[in-house]
Amino acid sequence: MSDVRETAADILSDALGVELTAWQRDLIDQAFPPTVEVDPIPRVDRGRPLHRIDELRVYGRPAPQGSKRIGAQGQMREQSPYLAAWAGSWKGGKAKGQRAHGAVEVAAFTWYRDQGVDPIGLPYLTGPVGVDITFYLDPTHGPTDGPPDVDKLARATFDALTAARVWEDDARAVDVRLRKRAAYTTGALIRAWEVGS
Repeated sequence: MSDVRETAADILSDALGVELTAWQRDLIDQAFPPTVEVDPIPRVDRGRPLHRIDELRVYGRPAPQGSKRIGAQGQMREQSPYLAAWAGSWKGGKAKGQRAHGAVEVAAFTWYRDQGVDPIGLPYLTGPVGVDITFYLDPTHGPTDGPPDVDKLARATFDALTAARVWEDDARAVDVRLRKRAAYTTGALIRAWEVGS
């Protein structure tokens, strides 16, 4: 008899004030069939510590994404010529699947290597994510309170972080802090964390 069935037999025996016979205990066995232990649905992140990126330094010229211009053939193109170098691009379109990695992706891949992150475990950040980015812009290109817009800089950087599998999708970002600063060494300082860490 299992512990549950043994306890049920003892309670019944005490309530009736008699010792139960073997056939009565068999009835209890039928009323409380043996239970089968079932493992919960396995989750990849079960029991793992919450992840965070305390400092991801990206060097290069931050480029905005979202401002368009009309190309020579009348097609819409990104206005910034620096976008591919910053956030990467698809050679010949996504259908061909050839990715040219930009500065943000290269920095993320280097960080993975230095931290010993297994590519099988990517995306690195799961669930809701917080992100803090400081963009460093060359002051000779104009004041930091002018273009490019910080939200367009973030859009390009978020897409690059998605391509680098830092997170599953930039829609996971629930806490976002952005700022622009003047500096002669241009780039960005990115901090990201799983919300709750």
